[in-house]
Parts: sequence; structure tokens; C-alpha cells
Amino acid sequence: MMAVKDSKFLNSFLFLLFVVAANDLVAISLGFELKLGFLMLIVFAPILWLTVFSSVSPRYFFEKIDIPILIWALLAILFCVMNGGFRNYVYTIAMLIYLGMVLGAKAPWLEMSKFRCFDLYLLSGIVISAVGIGQFIISLFGFGDIFFVQQWWYEGTIARVNGFMYEPSYYALAVFPYFLISFFLMNAVWIDSKRNYIIRWLFYFSALALILSSSRLALFIGVLAVPCIAIYRLIILPPARQYWKGDIWRQAGFIGSAILFFTIVSFSTDYLAQQSMEKNTSQVEALIRQSVMNGTGIGERSDHSVSIRRQDMLDTVELTSQHLWLGVGLGNIAKGIARNKGINEPTSDEIRTNEGLVPVLEITAATGLVGIALFLGWLLWITIPRLLKKPLNESDLLQTSMCIAVLGQFLLMQGNQNVLRMYFWITLFVLMIFNYSASKKLRVINE
Repeated sequence: MMAVKDSKFLNSFLFLLFVVAANDLVAISLGFELKLGFLMLIVFAPILWLTVFSSVSPRYFFEKIDIPILIWALLAILFCVMNGGFRNYVYTIAMLIYLGMVLGAKAPWLEMSKFRCFDLYLLSGIVISAVGIGQFIISLFGFGDIFFVQQWWYEGTIARVNGFMYEPSYYALAVFPYFLISFFLMNAVWIDSKRNYIIRWLFYFSALALILSSSRLALFIGVLAVPCIAIYRLIILPPARQYWKGDIWRQAGFIGSAILFFTIVSFSTDYLAQQSMEKNTSQVEALIRQSVMNGTGIGERSDHSVSIRRQDMLDTVELTSQHLWLGVGLGNIAKGIARNKGINEPTSDEIRTNEGLVPVLEITAATGLVGIALFLGWLLWITIPRLLKKPLNESDLLQTSMCIAVLGQFLLMQGNQNVLRMYFWITLFVLMIFNYSASKKLRVINE
């Protein structure tokens, strides 16, 4: 049996893996971008499975809950081979490595250190959030370009924070699960006092980072999520001391802070750029026109944000309708869209400018109706049963929070493209550590 102990090295490696998962900008170009987190995962996933093969009885290598996603992976491989293409092979290999990490969460040493893994995940959320907050502060002093700022509210001064991601919406997608987890768990019954201290700081950091990203979709879903999570928590948990009061303040604080941020942005850009807004326009109207509705086409604003996403979604729908049964493979979405536009042999740049939108549609186009049914079925299987049960201890509670995080992140992901986002699979990985532990079917060889 291969014994793997909970060590400082493994803890440091896991923590670094969780942090660098939210990185798009630091990468090696090999005809495709090989990111730092993925390089670490290439090492980590095989180690996980070495411990599984050496420690777990063969009949428990795969459980019933693994079957849908394994069949989906086989379909992805099949359609990749059928359609070919370098990008297709790269995407399929990436999917297999991500899936290897997620299914490797049944390694016994992870089960024994699940609380430590969860704490490391929380701490990584504080670091990722702090990077965005620091980016915003530094940009106020004119150093945003040095610190990877990609978009601005006011050029050179007021940044839309993106951390180490390509754009703010991707950064918000990485931060969002931490916000949901911390809001759900803060001051909850059974939570260890030290862990609750981390959770409290994570809530403040992730909420502020989410607001500073100014991703309207993330903020919209976040504003809807907070009362829903609060009601759900009151239903499934015994009332905690001063919870009602604390919850109301947290909701009001998050929603109010979001409005305040957009107000500050509106006032600042109006002053610094000396824009030609009518003198008699109220500041509330100016706020809506300048910040919230910019790019939507509402109120005589440019509709670039909505129109681009709408066209990308329609292009993906068209491709999906052509491949309901026989998919094109995970890496051929953009190539298929480009060909539908009459570009028979698209270049790399043309492929990048024809990415799809809405991962549910992309998965359908890649693996067909059977594939999307298997993927969604697996996603619901690993989350809904836990959400329908009342937690009985801290482990159940943490598992429930991860179910909320996975579903919330997947919902927000529908406003972007590509299900192969490492930070989403990291969230799945942490959830599956608890799922496999709770299944109580794991049996080590020497039991």
C-alpha cells in the first residue's frame, strides 16, 4: 500500500494549485497556452491515481456515481477521434486530466484530510480575492498596466479588476463560489470557531472582489442568490445566535456596496472625463446609464456587450442544432462556428474570434444530446441529494456549501464559454472529496 500522509509539502502544493487555478495570463505558448496550474495538475492527477490504485480495493476504483461522467468522457474521446484536429485533441486531453483529478478525490489520504483541504480552499479564495482588491488599489495610483489590468472604467485610473484572468467576467467566475460558500457558512451551527474566522474574512474579501470586478451578470446572480441562500439556510439548519440580524446586515451590505461602487464609478468617470451628460440628469439616472446599462443597448447606450454575447449564443445554437447526435468534439466548437460563417480553413486568430457561448450548448455540440444528458445528470447527482437532506454535522454542512458553490458557478458560467475552466474543476474536486467520504463505500486494500 502506498501511504501518503498529510504533510506540509502536500498542503502547500494543494494550496498553490487552488490559487494558480485562477490564472490565465501566466502561461507557456506551445501552439496552445499551457498554464501554470495545468502544469501542476499534470503532476498531481497521476499521483492521486497512484495512491488510489495502490490503496483502494479494485472494485471501488469507480463507483456508481462516476458512471455518467465516465460515459460522457468516452463520448468526448469518440467524437474527438471521429472529427480530429489538434485543438480537439488538446481539449480532450485537458478534460481527461481534469476528470482524473476529480475522480481521484477518492484517494484515502484526501478523505482523511478533507477538513484541511477545505480550509486550504477557503484560504486560496482570500488570496485570489485579495489580488483583485490590490489590483484595484494599485490602479488608482496609475500602475494598473503593470499589474495586468485588462479593462478600465476610466483609462489608467479606475480599473475593472480581473486578477490574473483575461477579463473581469472570468475573474468574477473564479471568485463567485467563495462568495456563495462564505455567505452560507458564516456563523452557522457546528462550524469550528477558527474556520468561521476564515469564512468571515473570505466573505468580506470575495464580496468586495466581486463588486470591484463589476461583472453585471455575477452581481445580478449574486444579489438574487443571497436571499435564496438565507432562506434555504433557515429551512435546513437550526437557528444560530443572532443569525437573522447578521444575515440581514450581510445582504444589505453586499447589495448596498454594489450600488455604492457603481455610484462612485459614475461620479468619478463623470468628473475625470468631463463627459457631456446633461446638467439636469439625476445622479441615479447617470449611474444607470454610465455603469449598469453601458453595453446593453438600453437608454441609448452602446449594445456591444449584449449584442456580442447574443450573436455568440446564436452561433453556438446553430452549431448545436447541426450536431444533436454526433458531436464535433470539445475542441472543435470555434472551428465549427467559423465554418458555418463560410471560413472553411480558419486560422488560429479566426478560431479565437469565433468561440461559442453557454457551456450547456457547447457540451451538446461537442458530445450530442446523450452527452449533455449524461453531464447534467452527473452534476445533479453529485449535488441535489445532499441539498435535499438536512446536515447533521460540520462535514455535511461543508459538503452542502460545496454543492451550492458548484451549481452557482456552473450557472454563472453560462454567460461565458468553455466548460474546461480549471477553477470550476477545482470546485468539483473539493466537493468530490466530501462526496466520496460520505458514500462510506471506500475500502482500502489492507482493511
